[in-house]
Amino acid sequence: MIINEILSPQSDPQEDLDTILAKCCEMILNGQERDSDYYGMVAACVVGPGGERVYGINYATEDGTRVHAERAAIDAYGEITTECMIVTTLSPCNRPMDERSGESCEALIKDLGITHVYCGYKDPTQKHDSSVETNNTKLRELCKKLADTFLKENLHDGKKLDVTEAFDQPYAVQWTKTNGDWHATADLDDGSELVVLFMSQGDNQWMVEFERDENMEITGEGDAPRVFATVLTAMRQFIAKRKPAMLNFSAEKEDDPTGSRARLYDRMVQRYITGTGYDLTRQDYPGGATYTLTKQAPGVAEGLDDNGISFQVQKGKNKFATTLSMGNNPVGVYQYNATTGRSIAEVYPEFKGKGLGKLLVLHAIYTATQLGLDFQEDESRTSEYDNVLDSLSSNGYIVDDDGYWYVTGEGEQYLKQSLKQDVAENFADGRVKGKSRPGRVKRSGASCAGSVSDLRAKAKKYGGERGKMYHWCANMKGGRKK
Repeated sequence: MIINEILSPQSDPQEDLDTILAKCCEMILNGQERDSDYYGMVAACVVGPGGERVYGINYATEDGTRVHAERAAIDAYGEITTECMIVTTLSPCNRPMDERSGESCEALIKDLGITHVYCGYKDPTQKHDSSVETNNTKLRELCKKLADTFLKENLHDGKKLDVTEAFDQPYAVQWTKTNGDWHATADLDDGSELVVLFMSQGDNQWMVEFERDENMEITGEGDAPRVFATVLTAMRQFIAKRKPAMLNFSAEKEDDPTGSRARLYDRMVQRYITGTGYDLTRQDYPGGATYTLTKQAPGVAEGLDDNGISFQVQKGKNKFATTLSMGNNPVGVYQYNATTGRSIAEVYPEFKGKGLGKLLVLHAIYTATQLGLDFQEDESRTSEYDNVLDSLSSNGYIVDDDGYWYVTGEGEQYLKQSLKQDVAENFADGRVKGKSRPGRVKRSGASCAGSVSDLRAKAKKYGGERGKMYHWCANMKGGRKK
């Protein structure tokens, strides 16, 4: 019986259990790519007495609650026996939760007579539990990072972390030059030093190597995604300043039984390199892969010498993403989901401090208006993001209406000047410029036609949602904050 084998001191079952945990982590990452609103940040597996495995992942229901991963796996498994075992990325919950569907996972597991639970990370916000935590430091760190995206004990300035922020917040790097080669160094949280070496191979071709305290295996300390993100950030900076003809580097992927780390690295390379004006190729070898970046032919990408600002908008159902570029080089991204009100704004490190964040946010609010979406204040926004909103508001570029933001005429004019063209030209669907308010005004039965005084009179007359919309129209026409 597999449970007896797992518990037997003569066997070493941890490798099999950690393989299941790695598969659960991979499910979470894939779920975030497919639909980050529907799929959650915890996955679990029921291991049957004969070794059968049935997986489940936290997901949203139509009534607004969420089915936790353990319950999802149990429901999918079917008839549970006391000989079954639960493997989960996060120890089972045992405290009251308004958003949870059903009883606590610990109570569910206990009611079913299951006594053995193996987890990737013990939830510090829950009461003491009897689950067994993995001894694999890499897996534990990965499970912790996934959990840190929502656990209340791991908030930064009271704001929840986004999964992207949890994985790749690159360290700051310092540059030096020695004998024609460039070194980017970063001091890591554990006291070690990361060095990214750019070694000239002639003809403006460069080989890139990176090491951690003179050890080329950088993944052994549990923070591989962040370290690798730092390497890629250094490459972006090198590309922006040196414009190499070719860059070549390798990434080791040992101890990766499911290939989840390999796929994570591939996604990170694509994210950091896409849009830099370089073609990317990959060559696999046992235990890793070699990546080659080759500069595109003239006319395909012009680099940062052309500082024209532009936006590219990608639209989805009730959501969109915009990429801010200077010339053909992306300098920041903004993602907005109107269903959840969540916003993710990022200006790449080498472009910070140039006022581009304000332009990115302003254009995002304008984009929401053009697409007929309400742009809500994100309750998990950072103080830095608040400062951007305050600055845009004090300049008269945006107005606030009970937690919803809209671009004023002055704000639209500022966008025009920044882009040196009509901002509506950046929308591929041909929407007509000049609609000063999205669907919310129309749905309420209000209209922005009329003078400011007329609109304020109507706001007093009607009240409710319709009155709010007349009040907003008056604010926008008056060019001031509510």
